[in-house]
Amino acid sequence: MINRHSSDIESEVNTGSLQNENARIMRVSGAARLVSGPTGKAQLEVAGRPMFQLNAVAAFIWQQLASNSSPDMVVSQLVASFGASEEQARNDVTNFIDILKKYWLVYDEE
Repeated sequence: MINRHSSDIESEVNTGSLQNENARIMRVSGAARLVSGPTGKAQLEVAGRPMFQLNAVAAFIWQQLASNSSPDMVVSQLVASFGASEEQARNDVTNFIDILKKYWLVYDEE
């Protein structure tokens, strides 16, 4: 779903469950923003430095989280917008949020 510039971080993701968090709003870090990179691909910048290159699904998930959508809402929007199965959409959202949490780029609203 995303590529780290120096290494592939997808293999670092511990698949977790968002079942208790699906209705919660995730807050995104104010230090991170989605930009278009030099090749036109979406990049997530952190503190002004490119950190991740995002595919269309990851960029969509980030945009929805940044718009205060809950993980459940993002799953529904992925199914509607990309034609993904609910299972695949939930896995994508869960895995991406796990990666973002690992780097402190999203957190649970308290």
